[in-house]
Amino acid sequence: MTTDQLSMFEDDSAEASKPAPKFKTFSVSLSRTIVSPAEKIFDRWLIPTFVGNWMFGEHLGNEKVVDLQNEVRPGGTFNYLIKRNGKEVLHDGEY
Repeated sequence: MTTDQLSMFEDDSAEASKPAPKFKTFSVSLSRTIVSPAEKIFDRWLIPTFVGNWMFGEHLGNEKVVDLQNEVRPGGTFNYLIKRNGKEVLHDGEY
């Protein structure tokens, strides 16, 4: 390859000087039909105590719920801190 050909692999932008993120970001989408009143489904999904009972916990293996926070509103956030196999795992996002 010539020098001109190699230049297309160089990145002089500001993005190239930023450190790589510590964790890889990804999105997950799930779909399931549940036969139950909508109010009950929303309660189980949005109230942290209920989320901790079905989504996380010792019944799933070597896992412990450390903290569950949920601010249910547009722009609100959720933060679920779980200890899994001795390591803390944070599940977080925004509505």
